[in-house]
Amino acid sequence: MIGRISGVLLLSLPPCFASCAYAALPDEIQVYDDEIGAAGERTLELHANTTLAGTAIASYPGERVAAHAFRLTPEFAWGLGNDLEAGIYVPTVWDSGHLVDLAGLRGRLKWLPVHARDGETGGFAGLNVELSRVAYRYEAVRAFSEVRIIGGWRGGSWLLALNPVLGWGFTQGNGGAPDLSLVAKATHDVAGPLRAGVEYYADYGRVGQFLPYSERPRTAYGIVEIEMSGGSSLSLGVGRGWGTADRWTLKSLLSRGF
Repeated sequence: MIGRISGVLLLSLPPCFASCAYAALPDEIQVYDDEIGAAGERTLELHANTTLAGTAIASYPGERVAAHAFRLTPEFAWGLGNDLEAGIYVPTVWDSGHLVDLAGLRGRLKWLPVHARDGETGGFAGLNVELSRVAYRYEAVRAFSEVRIIGGWRGGSWLLALNPVLGWGFTQGNGGAPDLSLVAKATHDVAGPLRAGVEYYADYGRVGQFLPYSERPRTAYGIVEIEMSGGSSLSLGVGRGWGTADRWTLKSLLSRGF
């Protein structure tokens, strides 16, 4: 079984690390932890975020910048069993001119072979492999793959998670080493169903040719998470950016089984 799962993941990777790209469209602002659907479980997550203050200058011809845009991305996930979960994202964008646009499609396969069972504590580890096709007006490299390493620890009242993320682009002329980003999360139980904490996102650029520190997009979020009735949950965050990141971003994530 492990061999078959490994084969699926390897087939999803770009051959010979052909090219590189990091997803610039901020449709999913999330740190992956030990959450994974059981066999047959179906989940709908609504990712929503907006850039209150950020750059209004396009980084390439034809780009629609994130500033003052609102992004809503439904994600449908299915538990496959054997610590596997598949998902598909449908990112949509409302830009500053009030135009609604379908930005593309993303598919993913998550494998979390190490994780504590419900109500228990312990470490967790796994991989998430993602394939994307996004319109040029949002991504200079339209087709790309992302491999996210998932690791962390769930304690009695603490959750710590770290995701190194490697991205490869398939567009001609984007060959070479992958791009690297690191995202991290720490939350603590506050009272009842309420948790609070921080998330941190940093892009380093291409491996072996990292961007100067002042040019690396870096954003820290203060977050609260609420477990609601019926198995639903809500996460809210306010982000402050440094370097070339957008200055202020609001984000939310609503999750519900169906």
